[in-house]
Amino acid sequence: MFLKKCHNLVVIAVFSSILQSLHIPPLSCMESRDKFFLDLALKDPVVTLDEICSVALAAKSGFDAAAFSYDSLKTVVSESEVNCPIFLLGEYMNRCLLSRTIIEEIVSSLLGKLNDIKDRPVEYADFGAKGYFMDFIIAVKVLSQKPDANLSIHLIDSNFTDYVSCRALFGSSHAIAQDDAPCFVKAMFSSVEFSKEHLGSEYPYSAKNDQTLLKNCFMIKEGARQFVSFFKRMFPHAHLSLCLHENIHGYLEYITRQKINPADVTDTSELSECALLEKLTLH
Repeated sequence: MFLKKCHNLVVIAVFSSILQSLHIPPLSCMESRDKFFLDLALKDPVVTLDEICSVALAAKSGFDAAAFSYDSLKTVVSESEVNCPIFLLGEYMNRCLLSRTIIEEIVSSLLGKLNDIKDRPVEYADFGAKGYFMDFIIAVKVLSQKPDANLSIHLIDSNFTDYVSCRALFGSSHAIAQDDAPCFVKAMFSSVEFSKEHLGSEYPYSAKNDQTLLKNCFMIKEGARQFVSFFKRMFPHAHLSLCLHENIHGYLEYITRQKINPADVTDTSELSECALLEKLTLH
């Protein structure tokens, strides 16, 4: 126990020294937790990811101990957001995958398109999203330079499959609003009849049981809410939308059905997907 406590103190001391070297005040001295994480994201994405993951790790015990209900899990989220309003954005993201070069290339491309396109949102698609974090950093950098940007973000990630499938089943759009009501995830929790069997044996779930499915959908929904709400608070003059897709075909079907322009900017780290996109006929 003593060694574990010493280890924790060392970790805290090291993190504090990193913040000082970046000229960022301690969290307790900040007037706004949002402003703290905004500044941190602009200065060092890797440190930001580490801080987010540390809060998410601390929240895990709360999730494990909570009663399995929407309200109980939501309480854990609310309590953890006091320390970090974006703590769910680091899920699925490996710090080794963060590339400053790719981030800056995409930011530069988005800013160029935002300057050129005035009559509609600039469409950005990440075909290998790995959650929210990389694109959170990109949006932070873009909106910090253009706070009134009109930007539509599409994240394509196989981890979103169950969520997108359930959202479609309940008749909801792929687009995530700040206050996503009515909340289909809450309806799934509250329905005593809900189960994979009731939804059909051929339904494309990857989760092995109902509780895993419900928790996966809850975590993805809450992560998307944190993403959208953070930018709404920090950049109230921006017009930002977020859409989640399970794969490139789901994305293409969605933008064709909704008559949305193909991506103006894509994540250049997924060259094979980008090449495929250019070859496909959307109309």
